[in-house]
Amino acid sequence: MFQQGLTTHDSRYALTLAFTTFVLFQILNAFNARAEHGTSFNASFFRNGKLWLALAAVLVLQAVVVHWPPAQDIFSTTGLEIQDWFKAFAVAFNVLFLEEARKSLLRMLPRTPQSGS
Repeated sequence: MFQQGLTTHDSRYALTLAFTTFVLFQILNAFNARAEHGTSFNASFFRNGKLWLALAAVLVLQAVVVHWPPAQDIFSTTGLEIQDWFKAFAVAFNVLFLEEARKSLLRMLPRTPQSGS
């Protein structure tokens, strides 16, 4: 994403885009941590209100850091264009998609019995 940002903007913009993508990776990775073997998209997906509140707060804070001028000065960020937010989300969703695919593949493989130690 840094390289993508450099193709059309300056390094400050590229760093902001890369940083935002990293934050979105972490937000989405929280869903991977919900279920070690099964899918994260189970019946209890919306049950943890505190998790949803925390993730929403992180997303709002990220938007503040990126778009509010006093925070931009502190964190050396700059405002992102809406299409770059969409690109960052699309790239970050890969962490969730790939982990769900990995867990699905592991569930399809035959399990080998564990020997007792």
